[in-house]
Amino acid sequence: MSKTQLIKSTGLVNFEIIINGKPLADAYNVISIEVSREVNSIPRATVAIAIVPGEKLNPGTDNALIPGSEIEIKLGYEQNTGRVFKGLITAQSIRSNGTGNHVLSLHSQDEAIELTKEMKSNTFESLSDSQIIQQIVSEYGLDSEVENSGHEFPQLIQYQEKDWDFILKRAAANGMIVYPEDGVVKVERPLESGSSVLNLTNGMDINDIELTLASNQQKSGRVVFQGSSIPMINTIINISGFSKHFDGDVLITRVRHLLREGNWKTEVGFGLSADILHPSHTMATSGAASSILTRSGLKIQLDDEENIVNILTPNGNTCVLSDRDGSILLKDEHGNEMEMTAAGINLKSTRDITLDATGNIKLKANQKIDIKSSGGEVSIDGLNVIANGQVSATVKGGAKAELSAGGQTTVKGAMVMIN
Repeated sequence: MSKTQLIKSTGLVNFEIIINGKPLADAYNVISIEVSREVNSIPRATVAIAIVPGEKLNPGTDNALIPGSEIEIKLGYEQNTGRVFKGLITAQSIRSNGTGNHVLSLHSQDEAIELTKEMKSNTFESLSDSQIIQQIVSEYGLDSEVENSGHEFPQLIQYQEKDWDFILKRAAANGMIVYPEDGVVKVERPLESGSSVLNLTNGMDINDIELTLASNQQKSGRVVFQGSSIPMINTIINISGFSKHFDGDVLITRVRHLLREGNWKTEVGFGLSADILHPSHTMATSGAASSILTRSGLKIQLDDEENIVNILTPNGNTCVLSDRDGSILLKDEHGNEMEMTAAGINLKSTRDITLDATGNIKLKANQKIDIKSSGGEVSIDGLNVIANGQVSATVKGGAKAELSAGGQTTVKGAMVMIN
């Protein structure tokens, strides 16, 4: 059921800031609180605290406010507050307005920020995209809620890429969006229908609005209204009081809370661009290495330092061109491979190899040619079979040997020895 009524402006705005499980000291003068959430982005928050000269309690020297501390922010009215952010303090800064007054800003981000810190390479086998994402997130001690992607890949490779970027690409390949929510990484398809969590009416609840209707009838824009902790990413709100073209449900893709001077406003953004769900390709670079990943999962890896080009498909088919090793390697998902190196050409197959030509097939070598079967027959069949040894010819049977013909048989030599 939709929630149709917002808290009226007569309610006293209230907030709670909890650091490492303990409330922020009441003596601190909090100037502003800003929280931002957006599809395919890490949630962040900024808390600005005044530094009053001469005060014994100085936030700038409080060890609880240093980067790495846990922070939780709740906003609401009177005694009813709801959590709008939970994460880690990642930085703090001090600024001055030139009048001698200083402000300490605490910059915070969701714990999922850990996914963005390191370039990694990994190989995943016999897993679906959803299973791969869950595995990656769990390595950071975080929880995840991932919609089932279905298809299982024999092999999928992550090459010199941050886990966060890799997750975004695998999610996009399945038409899904990513949005961390208080330490839980959520990956799911955009909600297409359902009950609205809020009804906003022009002239009653809405303070500011921008609306765009595209030729494909998709709506995008933003709406500002009195602060509420109800709107969340990938939920629906209803807008009314404009026109039949703009009224109706929209999907929340961005939420921003701003509390300043006792006034709390919430801004909700809606509309998804095609680039978010279907990026044509994304390139990640690190030093001399770079990679291109298409929306279907095709990857081209370029190593400019070692002069190596690696092409990989989602199913694990690979082509490697290496100037470093002077080699070309072709390998498919079934284990068949062909390798060309300075030592020659090597063909390997897990099943059969067939050579089929409408013309001639010639085998030629300057040295020895070996034909050997360890577990079956060696057959030669043709209208005429000619074997010519320029020096000698030997045919041996370990247990039995037979020389026969349906017609004439000729055994001829300068000397013929039988037995």
